Amino acid sequence: RRNVPEYELLDEAGLAIIEANADTILEEIGIEFRDDAEALENQLFAVERQIKSEKEAMTILSADLTLLVQPSRLQRLAEAYQAELQLEPLKPEQIVEPDGLPAPAVAPVLDGAGDNDELASNTTAMVR
Repeated sequence: RRNVPEYELLDEAGLAIIEANADTILEEIGIEFRDDAEALENQLFAVERQIKSEKEAMTILSADLTLLVQPSRLQRLAEAYQAELQLEPLKPEQIVEPDGLPAPAVAPVLDGAGDNDELASNTTAMVR
């Protein structure tokens, strides 16, 4: 057995610099370690920023919707496009209770057994 003395090649500061550079390189090429607390914290911050951005977008869209469905605006549009859309005022007989609605349509069920999905014989399903 050889008797080789131990040498400290890098101190803690040097190791920290190498680790920081390795983290930067791995991050730039898209590799992250899931159990790394710093990576998880960065990911959390990114998700929180995205949530904030999405909430801001939702607020803007909600305000847009409020403006778009204002009755006065809809009335102006209906009048402006009345000839093109052939819009008519709603008649009382057009308003019915749920039991007055027609029954749902019946659609054929596909067999799924062939390449062209032939209709299954005498089998139908309610379309909802």
